[in-house]
Amino acid sequence: MSCIKMNYSDLIKSFERKKIEPTYHFTGEEEFLKNEAISKLIKLLVPDKLKDFNFNLLYASQVEIDQIINSCSTFPLNNPKRVVILYELEKLSPKGKEALLGFLPAVPKTTCLVLVSAKVKMDNKFYKELNQIATTVEFNPLYDNQIPDWIITRVKSYKMKLDQNALELLQNSVGNSLPNLANEIEKLYSFLGKRERITLEDVKTVVGQSKTTNVFELANSVGWKDNKKSFSILGKLLLAGERPGTIIYWLTQHFIRLVKTKGFSEKKSGVPLSTYLGIRPFFVRDYKSQVQNFTWKELEQALLFLHQADLEIKSNRLPNKLAMELLVYQLCNLKGGIFNDQNCITKG
Repeated sequence: MSCIKMNYSDLIKSFERKKIEPTYHFTGEEEFLKNEAISKLIKLLVPDKLKDFNFNLLYASQVEIDQIINSCSTFPLNNPKRVVILYELEKLSPKGKEALLGFLPAVPKTTCLVLVSAKVKMDNKFYKELNQIATTVEFNPLYDNQIPDWIITRVKSYKMKLDQNALELLQNSVGNSLPNLANEIEKLYSFLGKRERITLEDVKTVVGQSKTTNVFELANSVGWKDNKKSFSILGKLLLAGERPGTIIYWLTQHFIRLVKTKGFSEKKSGVPLSTYLGIRPFFVRDYKSQVQNFTWKELEQALLFLHQADLEIKSNRLPNKLAMELLVYQLCNLKGGIFNDQNCITKG
């Protein structure tokens, strides 16, 4: 029998087509996606009211191979399928693994067996043989650039939509932890009520104003070029575990608004500055005052420094603390003439 391998996305698509394999091997580090897939499979095959009769949850460290085989061999009651989940596959005894391999080709068509392991060495003899019989699904951590699509898909499952800036803030504030992101999306769903569109303001409110308030304070103090206060706030943020990506995001947003403020003309725009910037009128005064601290060249330099710091953090070329301290120092001490206009544009 040829081996079948797929990833989480392929698996979910097969579920949507109701194409269910008799035996699966779920392996890998991403436990959240693994458990999500198991939940979807159980929901697809076994109605809640029949779970007591047609669902078995077993742990290899606690059961013998005979119990596993008996569970799989039991005919389902008032349902086409029985689902058997065996966790901790790697803890099954050598004799148990040998017996399991012998039994798998004979698993009844009325049973769907899911063998769940942690990240294992796939070149191991047992797993090589297993992968020739079972459908192997590898659950690996998502890359940074895969997280936005995961968030969008998750939000769509609640029949909601997400503004781009709300998406960016959600990922920057929460990070790439899927359980944490799922929890915040659940909270957003409850918060929105009958509304379907998640805005930047919704994320600020639900994710927790405390997570962004001090970042706003940092952006404001940098806008006033206040070295002492900026370093004090930065130190507290880093000590509290705030992610550098979140800090850079909000600093960038602040300087983009300063750029917009400097070039703003209500006559040309046809809207008040607060509407143009997407902020409450109360905060307009700060932007109008702070922008006087910066020349066009300095604002270009600021955006360049922010872009460079983002690259430093993502590439781990500098320790996070040092990279952030250097960035804040640069932003608070901007002076025209460090770069010429051409350099600012090409490097930014």
